[in-house]
Amino acid sequence: MQPTILWMEMTWPELKQAAADRRILFFVVGSVEQHGPHLPTGVDAFLPMAIAERAARRVNGVVAPCASYGYKSLLRAGGGPHFPGSIGLRGATVIAMVADIMSQLIQQGWRRIVVLDWHLENVPFVFEGVDEAVRGSGCAEELKVVKIDNPNGLGVSTQPGLMADLFGEDFPGWAVEHASIWETSAMLAAFPELVREDRIEDGTPPQPFDYDVLPSPKDGAPASGIFWKATRASREKGERILSAVVDGIVAVIEKEFGA
Repeated sequence: MQPTILWMEMTWPELKQAAADRRILFFVVGSVEQHGPHLPTGVDAFLPMAIAERAARRVNGVVAPCASYGYKSLLRAGGGPHFPGSIGLRGATVIAMVADIMSQLIQQGWRRIVVLDWHLENVPFVFEGVDEAVRGSGCAEELKVVKIDNPNGLGVSTQPGLMADLFGEDFPGWAVEHASIWETSAMLAAFPELVREDRIEDGTPPQPFDYDVLPSPKDGAPASGIFWKATRASREKGERILSAVVDGIVAVIEKEFGA
């Protein structure tokens, strides 16, 4: 039986030894957010944890428990606050949560950490939390943290022709990929039992698309919560996406940690 690499399945002596052995620790920060009528609200936690586990097995890493809650859903990135099921935190709360968790990871001896931040709206707040923990650690010289933002293009965009093959020549960009080809395909590959395939449909980009309005207009997001062409999703595309992203993450790890 293959030894577990999941923190929540390991004992404290095993974790103490893993930190002492300078194994790479993966820490995922996700969100709870609507993903259309066909995908669960936990997509932004399920997918990065599955990707982290695949990458960790490649580099003999450990996957820490996921911080599932993230910053608020914005209309033009996730549909906004009007969909039941989306739960977002204030920026200050996200910063404090990440800083507290990272500080304890560092205190427990972890010195090589990959922070995988899946939720687009999280980016500046997770960075600030990580930075606060690193600056306050007192051991920055022996510590290295690599923060990877939602790795949509990581690994995919580096492979010639793969983008067009997966998304089509009319692909308008990552900003409209919410609950669409990418996430639906990846969920079909990693968690097919959680996908309501009979509810997959195409959507439209939210309006406004390039700026925010407060309070967020209720009619600004597509009624389905799907931003693009979810019907183009497939399990085969999902396997290719996951493989490319994991390859991209492992390449970053090999470059930065020499693992």
